[in-house]
Amino acid sequence: MLSSLEEKARENDLILNSDGCFYKVLSVTDTLANCARLAVSGSGGGGSTISVIDLFLDVDYTTIDQNFTYVYGASSSAIFIPRTETEDNTVTMTFAVMNNETGLEEKYTVSNVRKGSRQSFDMSVLPLSNDITLTVTVTAMNSFMPNQSRSWVFNGISTIAIGIKKANNNFISAVIGNNNGGEKVLEFIPVGPTDEKNKNLLETLHVYIDGEEATNYKTTLNRGNFNTTNTINILKQAHGSHTIELAVSATVNNTYILSDKISFDVAWADIDNNS
Repeated sequence: MLSSLEEKARENDLILNSDGCFYKVLSVTDTLANCARLAVSGSGGGGSTISVIDLFLDVDYTTIDQNFTYVYGASSSAIFIPRTETEDNTVTMTFAVMNNETGLEEKYTVSNVRKGSRQSFDMSVLPLSNDITLTVTVTAMNSFMPNQSRSWVFNGISTIAIGIKKANNNFISAVIGNNNGGEKVLEFIPVGPTDEKNKNLLETLHVYIDGEEATNYKTTLNRGNFNTTNTINILKQAHGSHTIELAVSATVNNTYILSDKISFDVAWADIDNNS
């Protein structure tokens, strides 16, 4: 039985299968092993011509590949399509997530996956780590190769945190000013990766005033801005209370990510307005 891509049979190999029978490998390709079950009775008869068909896995490489980076906790799916030419209509898929930084592994099993159907795996379960290995195992049952399985390994996967938080929770006093002044400085901390692998990743700062995005405040942030206090000057607004919200966005693996917002309640007071 071929249990993984790393355990390839060779022509003329003899394999003792879990059904208690010996199989002789007749021919091998990258994904297929054709075998004949050997007779072991005292009569010395020749082996049968039963073919043992390997398992296959189609991968949507736009959703997962070696060294891919994902946003920690963000909704994202890797897409796989299991195939087998055995008599089975369904297979079992196991997703093993190994955090190589901590040595901790989590396994997720999906049963009764129809062969030829799209199966998604929720990548938001990945831990925050710079070194993750995802092993996808497809297991089928048939009368000649019980529990036949193959595994596909994706190395070098990483997750990064994208987000924004307040630099402090200090009370924001009312801004006093006339039409020519009254700017308010807001402090925030954009969360992002600072490692070499993601050194070119950029984030965009978004500013919302009373629920509407003020595009004139859009600012590009790089890793020199990440995880440290940044400031932005908000121009004087109309007399009264206003809600200022900040968020950051980034594009990772061709997927646009917009963070949650942080909110500031700010009041502007016109010195000539007595209301």
